[in-house]
Amino acid sequence: MAIIFVLGPAGVGKSKLSEALAKKLDYLFYEIDQCRGAFLARERESGRGLDAARWERHNETIMEFLKTEEAQRHSVAAFDDRGARRKLDEVLAEMAAAVR
Repeated sequence: MAIIFVLGPAGVGKSKLSEALAKKLDYLFYEIDQCRGAFLARERESGRGLDAARWERHNETIMEFLKTEEAQRHSVAAFDDRGARRKLDEVLAEMAAAVR
């Protein structure tokens, strides 16, 4: 199973980009916020009450990995050198080529 992580700062367009890429590649699209929300809902319902801070601590490893050279080799920039947003089709094409 292939998993594609689309990460970036808030407002960069990760959801829009991910939805378009999932459609292009016929992949399932799932936002990390949905995972976090599901975790918190389960914790409330179970009565255990683990909080968002615990979620973040336990996901810290993957976030640190994503900063490594190995992870960077698989990164695709959403912005150009001037800081302008790249065209969606360009980013999608680069991402699609990387998973084939």
